[in-house]
Amino acid sequence: MHIALFIVYFLLLCLAITRLRFFNGQIRPAYLVLLFALHAAAGCIHTWIAFHFYPNHGDIWFFFKESLALKQALLANPVQFFSGIFFNGEAFNLTDTSKPLLTVQYNVLEYTNTFLNLLSFNNLYINTLLLSFPVFAGNVALFKVFYAVYHKPLPALCTLLLPSVLFWTSVVYKDGLFYMAVGFFYYCLLLVRKLFLKKGILLVICTCIMLLSRANALITLLPALAFLLLAEKKTISRRLTFSVVIVTVMIAAIAINVFMPAGILSAVSERQKDFQSLAGGSRMYLPLLAPTAASFLTVFPVALVNGFFQPLPGSGGKIIYTAFSVELVLIWVIVLFGCWLLIRKKGAMLSNFDISCLLFTIPALLIMGYMVPFAGAIIRYRSIYLPFLLAPLLNVICNRPAAALHTVDQWLYRNIMLMETGRKML
Repeated sequence: MHIALFIVYFLLLCLAITRLRFFNGQIRPAYLVLLFALHAAAGCIHTWIAFHFYPNHGDIWFFFKESLALKQALLANPVQFFSGIFFNGEAFNLTDTSKPLLTVQYNVLEYTNTFLNLLSFNNLYINTLLLSFPVFAGNVALFKVFYAVYHKPLPALCTLLLPSVLFWTSVVYKDGLFYMAVGFFYYCLLLVRKLFLKKGILLVICTCIMLLSRANALITLLPALAFLLLAEKKTISRRLTFSVVIVTVMIAAIAINVFMPAGILSAVSERQKDFQSLAGGSRMYLPLLAPTAASFLTVFPVALVNGFFQPLPGSGGKIIYTAFSVELVLIWVIVLFGCWLLIRKKGAMLSNFDISCLLFTIPALLIMGYMVPFAGAIIRYRSIYLPFLLAPLLNVICNRPAAALHTVDQWLYRNIMLMETGRKML
C-alpha cells in the first residue's frame, strides 16, 4: 500500500509543480518535474542509507520514532494534544535536553513527522516525499533570486543541484527547513512586490522558521543582508557600507561579551564542549576552546582548515564522505580560479549581492570550524552555505568570454530555461 500511496502523492505533487504559478517563469516545466524527482530521490536514498547502514542511529530516525507516539496521543485525545502544543510546550516533549531552543527545535521536527504520519500512514519515505515539496519550493525561490541577480542559469543552479544540498536538505530534518526558509526569505525580500505589511509578515514567518531550524546561522545572515540593503542605496559607498557593518558587528559582539555573562565567546566554547562530549567515528583534531580571545587566536588555524576544507579526500572515516570531499575540492578549484580572475583581470568584480553572500558564508564556516570536531556533522552543516560560496565566483568565471563554463551556461540557457529574459536586479 505504501508504494502505491508514494506513487500517487508523487504524481499529484508533480502535477502541482506544472500548474502552480509560483513555479512558472524560468525553468521549463519538464525540467522542473525532473529536478523535483531528483530532490525526492535524494531524500529517499538518504533515508535508505541511514536505515540500512546506520540502523537506529541518527536524529532522522529518532524523531520519526518519537512522532509515532505523538500520533497515538493525537488520535487518542486531540484537544489535549493541541493544547499541549500551543499552551504547554512540555506536555508532549519527548526530547531530553537542558537547552530550551534545542528542545523547541526537536519538538518542531517531532510534530512535523507527526502530522506527516497522518498522510503517510507512518511511512518515513512518504514523509520525506511530502516534505520535499515545500523544501523544493524554497529551493526554487532561491533559484529565482540567483537567476534574477546573475541572469545566468549555471550560477543559479548551484542552489538546486549541488550534491551536498540535495543530499542533506532532502530529508525530514533541520537543514531542509532552514534552506527552504532562507530561500523564501530572499525571495520575499528581493523579488516580492506586495504591500509592506504582507511582505513583513512573510519575512517574519521565514525568520521564525530559520530560528526554529538553525538559529546560529542568523548570526551571519542578518549582517550580510544589512550590508546588501545598505549598499544598494546609492547615497552611501559600498566600501563605507562594508566598514559600517563590520564595525557594528564587532561593537555588538564586544558589548555582548562585556555585559552578558554568557557572551559570544562563551557560547561558541560551550557549544564546542557539547560536540566534544559526543562519540563518533569521524572525529577530527580540534583543540579545546576557552572563552578567551587568546584561545580563539590559538585555535584559529585549525578552525580555518576544518571549517573550509575538511574532510580532505580519503579522510573522514566513512566512504560516503569521500564523495562530499571531492565535491568540496572541485568547489574550491572554481572559487580560487574565480578569485584569480578578480585579481588579474580588469573589469572583473563582485556585486553587492556577491559580497553579501560571502559575508553570510565565510564567517559561518569559520564559526563551524571552531565548534564542530566531526567530519560528518561539518559536511552537513556546511551544505547550506556552499551555493552562497560557489555562485558568486562561478558567475565571475562565466563572465569571461573564453571560459569553458560560459559554453555550458549558454547551453543551459537555450535548453533548460524558458526563453523569457528577466532584468538583472542587483
